[in-house]
Amino acid sequence: MGKSTIEFYEELNTENLQNLLNGLETAQYNTEYIICEVEKKGGSVCDIEKKMIDYEIDVSLIRMELNKRLWDDKV
Repeated sequence: MGKSTIEFYEELNTENLQNLLNGLETAQYNTEYIICEVEKKGGSVCDIEKKMIDYEIDVSLIRMELNKRLWDDKV
């Protein structure tokens, strides 16, 4: 059985986690733009919206892990 996404994020060093977060935030922004453009043209965005939700979840999980590390460093 493979590692969960959370376990994977917990094992990354902070610098790699921050780089991953930056990349996912960029992908999330680009996906939002694509959704707007497709909607303007009357196209279906169902598949794109699913990807957007995946990005949102990953961004949230990484932010939680980075916040946890900040708090652990302060204690």
